[in-house]
Amino acid sequence: MAGFWSGIRGLVLLTAGILVLAASGVMLWGQVESMDTIGQRLQTAAPWLTLLRISLITAVIAAWPRIVPWLTRRADARTALLAARWRVAAWLILLELILGQGLIQAVAQSLGL
Repeated sequence: MAGFWSGIRGLVLLTAGILVLAASGVMLWGQVESMDTIGQRLQTAAPWLTLLRISLITAVIAAWPRIVPWLTRRADARTALLAARWRVAAWLILLELILGQGLIQAVAQSLGL
């Protein structure tokens, strides 16, 4: 199990790096345009962004056996990460459904919150 956590560390670092780059891009974009304009542009691009997220989730699932060896050199960690492929896929799909498709917002609106 310790090998699994050492492999997960690589995934966490990769995710953190992507989030830092995305946050930096949004901050720079906020310096150029107003927040209302950014909101309108994101609303217009929402279908394409959904398609992009679904494509990225599919790519991660498909490329998982090729990605894992880059994350760790230890055989036990590699085996644990390869075994976790479909659990990670299920979580990514669940997160997309709940957060990406606005399920929480829809439930809150139906409850009158």
